[in-house]
Amino acid sequence: MDDQHCRLPVAASALDMKLIQEVMPVGASQSILSEQRCLAEGTPVTDMTFKVQRTKSGQLLAMPDSNNLIAFDDFDGPWAEVAATWHFDVNASGLSPSCVAPPGTESSLEIHFGTDGVSDKIELGHLDLELHPQHQYRLSFSLKTIGLEPLDDKRSFGFYARVSSESTPGTFLGLERANHSIEATQDWRTYSVILNSYAFSSGQFWMGFSNLNAGYVYVTNVRLQEIGGANLIQRNDDPQTAGIDEGLPIRVTLKSTGHRLRENVDYEPWHDELVKRMEWFVHEHSGTPLRIKNPDLEGQELSVNYYHASLPDDDVGYVCCSLRHPRVLKLFRNQVAGINTIVNPNRWLINHDEIRGMGHDPLSESDSPAAILMENLQKCTGIIQTINPNAGIAVFNDMYDPHHNAVRRDEVNSSGDRLSYYPMVNGEFYNSWNDMDKKLTILNWQMAGLPPTVTVLGEWKDSLTHFENCVQVPQVVNGFYDVTTGDEAGVKERAGKQFSLAKGFQKITAVCYYSIKRDHRFIKQFSKSADEIWNNSP
Repeated sequence: MDDQHCRLPVAASALDMKLIQEVMPVGASQSILSEQRCLAEGTPVTDMTFKVQRTKSGQLLAMPDSNNLIAFDDFDGPWAEVAATWHFDVNASGLSPSCVAPPGTESSLEIHFGTDGVSDKIELGHLDLELHPQHQYRLSFSLKTIGLEPLDDKRSFGFYARVSSESTPGTFLGLERANHSIEATQDWRTYSVILNSYAFSSGQFWMGFSNLNAGYVYVTNVRLQEIGGANLIQRNDDPQTAGIDEGLPIRVTLKSTGHRLRENVDYEPWHDELVKRMEWFVHEHSGTPLRIKNPDLEGQELSVNYYHASLPDDDVGYVCCSLRHPRVLKLFRNQVAGINTIVNPNRWLINHDEIRGMGHDPLSESDSPAAILMENLQKCTGIIQTINPNAGIAVFNDMYDPHHNAVRRDEVNSSGDRLSYYPMVNGEFYNSWNDMDKKLTILNWQMAGLPPTVTVLGEWKDSLTHFENCVQVPQVVNGFYDVTTGDEAGVKERAGKQFSLAKGFQKITAVCYYSIKRDHRFIKQFSKSADEIWNNSP
């Protein structure tokens, strides 16, 4: 820690402020895994076929087949055949898929947004993709834009690309996605997404654009191909003795006979040099070939099993650590001990938040994500209580809240829409709140930055009720979360509705003004609204 951290407790004491230290990142674990990427949650690849071929330079390399699963990837061909292969779903009054222009001279799809084109939103999909379960894939495509204008200038352009396992157009269920950004005018740019097919043998590709009122988008080179060894995790079979440069179990066998090949005899040690060079996992990956040492393997097919890190979307920081790995707990313990020596905070916040991938790692396969998460919470709580027994401990609500992210996997709302959950989780977090320590405090950010509508307030009330009556723990109301109202009146209205609702609960101990963007413009109005409602003071 630097000198600023050493001065922090002194300054806080002088201002009569209490320090709350956030630690133990589970969900977005990049800060603690940056030096030990081998401790990331592992996603398995099983029985993936690698073909051994000799390169022009004489090297023997094994890689998966690079066949593209997307037909008419550049939209070049008779338009009737292209339109029959691709599915166009336009969500705009009075418009139809015929508004999508045929490809032009650049062998690309042209989408025109505006009065004589598509307005607001369009999705294009490629259906009936045949996938191999538990294989790794790379989705890539190129985009060019000219003169895009938003329908609502308060929001950015919407753009996503994803692979889905369902037949309903636009429904994201089982695989991975990336919410990439696009500019109003940009030359050709290639985007990539690394994903795993998990248990699915079929799927669909979808790309969508929204909040666009004018301009042109061009799409070409849409490719979905098997890829090998991307974001390879390095950890050995024995977690007690694992070293930083050792890998999760890698098994390579000869496809024709099942004979297991030997590292350093038949093939060289397998390392992801790109991840090592970039010092983190990436979507822009072309794969890591197996370097073959045994010349007799030329032309043979290999069956390869390995583990890799999964990236839930374009925010690559959301990689979860392996919750049951002993070295993860050791890192947590060292983190708390170091901070406590210098800062000695009054309260700790355990960062169990937005856990988007869990349950595939070999250390986690035997139990549900809910049980694993509660086990980890209890161990994290024990670490803090041992090091600083007098400090309070809090945790975010979302992963322990059946009205937030701890929902049943297939639960739907009254409209038939699937409730939010993380599809890269092998199981569900429902019941994760069982056996929660009654001394913990819940930091409830269920409303986040949502507008205080009747529906949103109703869901928030259900969340507050859950922790007050079912879990029976104190709560802190997270009233401000980078709200986009833009004026004091909007903050006052929002805070007033929130606090009036929360005032009816007995276990709410405080309110919190929380801003990731460090937007403190409305903190005085926020505090005043809290005083007026809670303390009846003007």
